[in-house]
Amino acid sequence: MSSLAKIQAACEGVEGEFEHRAVLYIGSESYDAPTITLLRGLHLLGFKIYTIGKPNINSWHINTVVPAKFPLPRTDFVLSNLHWGTRWSYYTRFGLHAELRVLVDGDDNPWGTTWADKYEIYKQRYSDIGEEHKDKARQPRRWLEPIGLYVPDIVFAGQNQHDQDTHYLPFGIMPEYIEMAREARRIRGRFFIHITGAGPFRKDCHRRLQSWGSPDVYSGQVRGEKVWPEWVPPWAKTEPNVHSWHRWSMSRRYYDALSDARVFIYPGISRHHWESKRMWEALACACAVMICRPQLDTSDYPIDELFPDPLLVCDTPTAIVPNCTEMLMGMEDEVAQWQQEAAWVAYTYFTPVPIARYALHKILEVS
Repeated sequence: MSSLAKIQAACEGVEGEFEHRAVLYIGSESYDAPTITLLRGLHLLGFKIYTIGKPNINSWHINTVVPAKFPLPRTDFVLSNLHWGTRWSYYTRFGLHAELRVLVDGDDNPWGTTWADKYEIYKQRYSDIGEEHKDKARQPRRWLEPIGLYVPDIVFAGQNQHDQDTHYLPFGIMPEYIEMAREARRIRGRFFIHITGAGPFRKDCHRRLQSWGSPDVYSGQVRGEKVWPEWVPPWAKTEPNVHSWHRWSMSRRYYDALSDARVFIYPGISRHHWESKRMWEALACACAVMICRPQLDTSDYPIDELFPDPLLVCDTPTAIVPNCTEMLMGMEDEVAQWQQEAAWVAYTYFTPVPIARYALHKILEVS
């Protein structure tokens, strides 16, 4: 039995251990991928997701909004995530410091060593804002409340893990990725694809692939008309980058390009920033994924099984082109097998429900 299979076997039925099957979500006003995956999984497991006063960008389509007054609904734990706009004052206002407190640190920036350090850095970037703005769905700017007495009982992280008791929480495959992949063309006319973007690792990878000059690889941007989940409010589709609503958008042309390739090359973004929805979109499209080994502790929920052959894991960027060259030397059948294996692992273990069960099992351990 694989490591992931053992983890999921231990988590089977864990949702039944929670009396209320309900979560109070006091979250950031900014898009946060690992938080979204966890919330989606909890919802699919039958948990009520409560928010206070208004919906949240990370739970808009699944949350139940309750008034900002006593009594609040009974819940099993209170979930928050870092960055801006979290209503930390609610913990004192509604007497929530004695509740089980779960924090997701989805920060993808290189600063800080712990979630508390990151909050202190946010204080230097964002000031608070008047109460008349906080209850509105659309915020005029990013802001930060004093964190007060808040201390989490358990912390999940999607990127760096410097806290001793922090647990890895993968971005995973969203239901929208699966739907877009299902409708995409599956010609597999190209062997390799690499999507360029911000970060030194992606830029370095692009230079290497351009220098290689193989006709079997495409490295560059793929853009097209945006496709939005139907529940996204109209104003959110044109808002300036305050809440980061644009991260909910997708592109049919982009998913067609992924589904036309056999291997998606993903070097990561920088030394401190590895996770990105790009890899998970490619896995949803049944690409094998070649990575540069991340400096990230995923031992709580290992990602190793997503990469079924050593050629798919490069210790350094210098190995990318040689590994690609080796795959082109009569390994088409092997690569096709890797695609099947990676897709099976991704769909079995890295969709919202199994990820949420894993998180619930960890939360149960500290409850």
